[in-house]
Amino acid sequence: MGWDEAWAGVVEVEEARVGHRICGARQVSGLPCGVVSEHATGRCRYHGGFDLTGAPKGNRNAVVHGLYARGIKRCGPECALWKHCPLAGPDILEMAEKARPECAYEVAQ
Repeated sequence: MGWDEAWAGVVEVEEARVGHRICGARQVSGLPCGVVSEHATGRCRYHGGFDLTGAPKGNRNAVVHGLYARGIKRCGPECALWKHCPLAGPDILEMAEKARPECAYEVAQ
């Protein structure tokens, strides 16, 4: 998403007023960010111009393991506890898979 000509004009006017290059990111107030920009991206350290952001290289804490990313399963015969489940029954199998209730055992975990 780039700047339109009107916004580029607003940033140029502000840069001329303060006498140095500014970040120019659009703030909630509707004004351009006036922090000095010395980064190659043209942004300040708050809007993407700081090199030391994010996880360090090789950080294992940044690994996505998928434990919380997967959805809760729906009741069905593929469940290992189907034979002992109080929700199991032929009426559940007649329902469309998306309409079946969520597995009570997975919800409890």
